[in-house]
Amino acid sequence: MLIGQEACRAIICRPLCPIRKKRSSERRGINVRDDFIAEEDNQRILGLTVNNTLTWSDHVLGKGGLLNAVHQRTGALRRISHQVPKKSLPTIASAIVASKIRYGIAIYGGARIRESDPTSELNRSLQIGLNRAMRVATKCRVCDHVAIADLVDRTGIQSVNRMSAEDKLRLVWNSVKDNGSPLADVFHPLSCEAAGRSSRSILRGDLQSRAKTTLSQKNFPEPAIRLWNASTASVHESTSKYTSKKAIRAFVNTIPL
Repeated sequence: MLIGQEACRAIICRPLCPIRKKRSSERRGINVRDDFIAEEDNQRILGLTVNNTLTWSDHVLGKGGLLNAVHQRTGALRRISHQVPKKSLPTIASAIVASKIRYGIAIYGGARIRESDPTSELNRSLQIGLNRAMRVATKCRVCDHVAIADLVDRTGIQSVNRMSAEDKLRLVWNSVKDNGSPLADVFHPLSCEAAGRSSRSILRGDLQSRAKTTLSQKNFPEPAIRLWNASTASVHESTSKYTSKKAIRAFVNTIPL
């Protein structure tokens, strides 16, 4: 499930809690007519919990957060696994567990392009939770030592890293190809000045990174821009949603699980 472009813009451009580099004991507020609106540490926007430091830890690891929902849904899957046909379990796991993780993952999820790239704590925690759901769906146990790649093949469920990468690339493609996209002003083609002497990046349709801080480099849209620039020419040159989906999926299948 993809979060809409307008929803993405609402989250990245109009956060309802002030963004800080670190937590502070000082609390600010504003007066709106006769009402005083106090600052909150986090705010739930369209199903995503955005905190003051943009770490997404409250969304994933917080009380009642995404990881807790994944565990609950995996428990429900385990309870019904004895009453439904085995061949139906992967479809159910995809519908109730993977879809929950996938919602908004283009915004909150990290993406590794190379094996040497570090895995974020949030991605690792979610992948462990997803692995449990896939084992229930395939009726495998940890002691069976079934590789994650085999679980992905058996269930047809993408890994968390690949979910995040695919959804980011699809958002960028929609934004680049549609001038009326709410995110059209977020992604900018690489200019001659930014590219330096190399014109190949401009011809490829690479995008310009405008991140100035470590915080902005970690959060959307910068990871999406890096993914787009690392993707193949077939992704950049595809002209329809059908061909772009195939090209993006082909590229995503080459990056780490």
